[in-house]
Amino acid sequence: MIIKVRSEEHNFTIPFPNALLLNNVVVTILTKIINKGNDVKISKEHVKILFKDIKKAKKALGNTPLVYVKSSDGDEVIITL
Repeated sequence: MIIKVRSEEHNFTIPFPNALLLNNVVVTILTKIINKGNDVKISKEHVKILFKDIKKAKKALGNTPLVYVKSSDGDEVIITL
């Protein structure tokens, strides 16, 4: 995942490796957080399937932006998978 921020004062890029996001520790933590306050319960297997689909989307879409926000004063935030 790559997060790019562009403005008049600052231009920076934050590379965030997908391996840090898509691992078993995060699956366990995410499952606990989702199940904590909700009526809908999600299992670890469901989260693992979601992460596998995210990896497939990365291969299929490449660097297609997931989020592109541009303000009226010219600031931009771009998040790609």
